[in-house]
Amino acid sequence: MSPPVDAPEAMLPAGSLLLHVGPPKTGSTTLQAAFDRNRQALAERGVVYAGEGERPRMAVRELVGRDRHTRIATGAWDGLVAEVRAAGEATVVVSNETLAFAKRPAAERAVRELGGERAHVVMVVRPIARLLPSQWQQRVRNQPTMPPYEEWLRAVLSDDPEDRHHRHFWRVHDLGRQVRRWSRAAAPDRVVAVVSDEGDRAFLPRTFEALLGLPSGLLAAPKAVHNVSLRHGGAELVRALYHSVRERGWDEGMLPDELKERIVRGIATSPAGARDVPIRLPAWAADRVAELDAQRAEVLASSDVRVIGDPGSLRDRPEHGSAEEAAAPTTVPIELAVEALAAAIARDPRADGSP
Repeated sequence: MSPPVDAPEAMLPAGSLLLHVGPPKTGSTTLQAAFDRNRQALAERGVVYAGEGERPRMAVRELVGRDRHTRIATGAWDGLVAEVRAAGEATVVVSNETLAFAKRPAAERAVRELGGERAHVVMVVRPIARLLPSQWQQRVRNQPTMPPYEEWLRAVLSDDPEDRHHRHFWRVHDLGRQVRRWSRAAAPDRVVAVVSDEGDRAFLPRTFEALLGLPSGLLAAPKAVHNVSLRHGGAELVRALYHSVRERGWDEGMLPDELKERIVRGIATSPAGARDVPIRLPAWAADRVAELDAQRAEVLASSDVRVIGDPGSLRDRPEHGSAEEAAAPTTVPIELAVEALAAAIARDPRADGSP
């Protein structure tokens, strides 16, 4: 049994390097926003949050080889290493969920160059039933050729490692692989697996406060939603938009990233979004998901990593919807379409009177 999250033994030694590796869709964005927002308060308590902005994006992309913007080294990783070393004896936090994509050499380099024996790797474990809808809607936002939810789900839950959707999901959410990789890079006793409490939104920030010896509430999330998510109808609306662009043979530049993000945010934050249907796990997938999460609970039980939270919660049978609830919606509230159109018009320079 792991100690309570606020127990004194949960705290890392002073001067540690806390390397938060995600993985994606486990609450990283909210945590990173809290760290960035409270840099001064952290510094006053001897904690340095390294990197520019909410996370050191380019440095980690360079490390793991996922830099889409340039094929040559940017020097951003060396800059991050220099910043961490300049912090001296202070406790340092580096957080980026892209680290979950690191292969073994990159993981070992991250630990070696950032902290060596003072590095503690922290990963968050969520039930697969919670990860699946979140991951799908995020991929819909970023990938113009994503299939419908159930088609994607069948690929992810299959045993076909050659399928690109299966491969992408399990590259970061294969818990056994992540535990082995980071245990080799650091040491098992310096790897912390935090099992999320899905019923307590304060659990994750409270856990990181305890790890760093910070006062309770310092990393609390603001009431405003920081990282908006699409529900099922909104995600299908975005998919339909991308499909329409492809069918017309339009150049991808017609939908630059900024415009896509405006449209997505407009849909996700629309008051009509509350009437949209959630992305539900279909009944046919429940047994498979329960089996996979039981295997993940066993990974934690049989490993030597530190576990915070209740790994037994991974064995809870996932909730699922009826066939009708899980099916892709054929209609969405008209306000969602209006929000998407308004976002597109707002991006058009002609909307403000420009010629």
